[in-house]
Amino acid sequence: MKTYQVTWKFTYTENIVPSRCRKPRPEKFQGQYRVEIPDLTDNEAPVAIIEIDRNAAPEKLGGERRTRIRKYRWYNNQLWCNHQIEYFHDIEFEPIQSEITGCDSCEESLAEHQEKARQWAKSKILVDEIVYQALRREPRLLVNRDYYDGKFYVSLERHFDYNVSRFKKSDFYRLDKIKQAVAECYKWVSHFERDNEDVELLIPYSFKVLIPGAIQLNPEADQAVADEEKYQTNLQKLISEAQRIFNDESQRFRALKEAAAKFS
Repeated sequence: MKTYQVTWKFTYTENIVPSRCRKPRPEKFQGQYRVEIPDLTDNEAPVAIIEIDRNAAPEKLGGERRTRIRKYRWYNNQLWCNHQIEYFHDIEFEPIQSEITGCDSCEESLAEHQEKARQWAKSKILVDEIVYQALRREPRLLVNRDYYDGKFYVSLERHFDYNVSRFKKSDFYRLDKIKQAVAECYKWVSHFERDNEDVELLIPYSFKVLIPGAIQLNPEADQAVADEEKYQTNLQKLISEAQRIFNDESQRFRALKEAAAKFS
């Protein structure tokens, strides 16, 4: 595997004890650190998922939304994309230069600069000279329902995490379950139409999964873990509250009276 070398140049600070002094003093130095980014072929980082978004961000802010094809590549057991995906804009990553200067704060130590450089390089790959970054998480689908200005909206959304208010982890769908997600959309549309409500449907996404192993999401299992964590947290709160009550004599007496009354 080829690599692309990048040299970070920076100013860093170390505490140095000058001659004839006992206390260290901060001094600034010029440093550099070389990191390597995997420079891959199409076979080494193959396209795993093709996403077609028919409601993508416009070319320019304020422009018309458009259709955009995104390709997620598979490398090192994770998915990578060549631009930052946002609702209002898609930003392609800038080319990586062989030398980067002025990185981070000059108050940081040499070790801190080196660690940041390593993490920066770890988050990137090159494929055919195009920069890719690792996705935060695997894409997942969600059927959303909104009500605005006297109208219901049912939409199929693509998310990269579970942080959506009102929804549990088990409400999300894997990409290979898109048919079930679309069916859920139509079910809600039918529900609103039966109630004679004004409703609009938006299904902007379609996917082609080329590498099935890239789909690893398990919403039901993730929800089970979240439920167990919530149960354990609530249990600890209950135990702590019980200990607090029974450590107080007056509270303990009152609690015992209430318990006796319930079972008498």
